[in-house]
Amino acid sequence: MDLPINKEEFDEIVDALCSEHWDFQKREFRNELYLKMKLVKKVMDENPDGPYKKILREKHGMIA
Repeated sequence: MDLPINKEEFDEIVDALCSEHWDFQKREFRNELYLKMKLVKKVMDENPDGPYKKILREKHGMIA
């Protein structure tokens, strides 16, 4: 799924999930979502011009 946000906006969302300002009722959901998004951010940072979707699918079993 492509999102209508740029890389800087995505990075801000990932950072916000780690902050204390977000108060989800289910902490487990928050942690799981944060870890997934952090992995996507890491792969995107390591492969700025590369096929990050392919890497996430083949190496980490993520599908869009």
